[in-house]
Amino acid sequence: MTVSIPRESVENLAVKITTDADPVALPVRFAFTQGTTRPTTWIAGSWSGAATAAGGRWTATALTPLIGTGTADLAPGSWVIWCQIDGATEDPVIRAGSVTIT
Repeated sequence: MTVSIPRESVENLAVKITTDADPVALPVRFAFTQGTTRPTTWIAGSWSGAATAAGGRWTATALTPLIGTGTADLAPGSWVIWCQIDGATEDPVIRAGSVTIT
């Protein structure tokens, strides 16, 4: 997923997450990096509504913090979106797409 957002905009970015268990009770965080940089700074995100189950898999929508000139004040350019879910035994880190700030 690649999304383009004007720098002046302040909005959430929705990211679809598919897992083996319902994730919406677990904390979710996001990071934004450029190029091949690995994430080091995480910002709390939130879940939008309930997860749905199909074929033993759960799909949920996670919302990033406000980007543009919001909480994640990103400079113009291309950014990689990372998502981390804090599980009881695992903390998966998922490369969730990219966003271009214009």
